[in-house]
Amino acid sequence: MWYNIKVMSENNKSKKTVHHVLAHSYLLYFIALILGLILDFIYPLSFSIASFFTYAGLVFVIAGSILVIWAQRSSGHLRRKKEEVHHTDFKKGPYFFIRTPTQLGLSFLVFGYGLLANSFFISIGAILAHTVSQLVFIPRAERFLEESYGEHYLHYKKTVKRI
Repeated sequence: MWYNIKVMSENNKSKKTVHHVLAHSYLLYFIALILGLILDFIYPLSFSIASFFTYAGLVFVIAGSILVIWAQRSSGHLRRKKEEVHHTDFKKGPYFFIRTPTQLGLSFLVFGYGLLANSFFISIGAILAHTVSQLVFIPRAERFLEESYGEHYLHYKKTVKRI
């Protein structure tokens, strides 16, 4: 299961994983979506050119879905020990192009849904959630990966950009 919150350490105490850190970021997108729906209900603001935004929203939703699925299928290979991992092991699937494909995919999904629903607040919420994730949660997750995989992750980090 991708949402593996805890791993037992040597002294039998629970330890947070990178998925635990990222789960907070994913939750932020869900909260942005729910708050956007609530605000849209209270203050209905919409875009003026609805048909253009509908098609653009559909493209974002499809692209986001593909990116999230591709990233999740590609990320299961790093369940090995630190000594067995090489920097090329991080470059699987969309991780070859960007370090945070799931985050980008979630941003596309929520933003696209906001466009499809013609909801100003959901679209703005997606942008805010993406910004907060990039400034707060992604650096935490990357510190965890640096501690877990050391030099191999640092090399990967130098060669692949984060969006």
